[in-house]
Order: sequence, then C-alpha cells, then structure tokens
Amino acid sequence: MLDQIDKLEKAATRTLRRMAPAPRQTVSQWADSERRLSPEASAEAGCWNTGKAAYLGGIMDAINNPTIEHKQHYITSLGAGTVTKYFYKVGQVPKTD
Repeated sequence: MLDQIDKLEKAATRTLRRMAPAPRQTVSQWADSERRLSPEASAEAGCWNTGKAAYLGGIMDAINNPTIEHKQHYITSLGAGTVTKYFYKVGQVPKTD
C-alpha cells in the first residue's frame, strides 16, 4: 500500500512540474536557451547565440517590451528550402501615457 502511495506522489509531482509556467524571459533569452539552427539551413549549426547577431537582440526584445506599441505583421522567408515564419513587429512608438 505504501509503495502505491509513493508512486502516486511521484506521479503527482511530475505532473505539477510539467504544468508549472515557463520562466519569464525576453525573446532573446528564450532564443539563446531554446533555438537550434539546423546544419541544412545554417552556416553555423547548433545553438543560437544572440551575441553573434547582436542587432537582432533589440528587435527580439522589443516584442515583449510593455512600453512599445506594436502593430503585428507576418513575414515569411524562404531559406535553404525551409519556410520559416518570423513574427515581425513594426510601428514601435513609445507610449506616452
């Protein structure tokens, strides 16, 4: 009986961990930790590094900056036979109120 309770507790713990919200991150932080570049579509395969394209860091982080007003546009680019959709924001006007 105690063995079954232990198994149930472990299962509940695993389930609750999976349901926990993701940590709050900027887009560039998420890209550095999660984005992977394939060898077929990139000259430098492996983990994404915002530091190698620092100008993109500000653009990515503007997406979740609450002081910037966003207008949403979708841009589709073709590269190395792969279609990648980038969520692109334009019209970044600082809010005055």
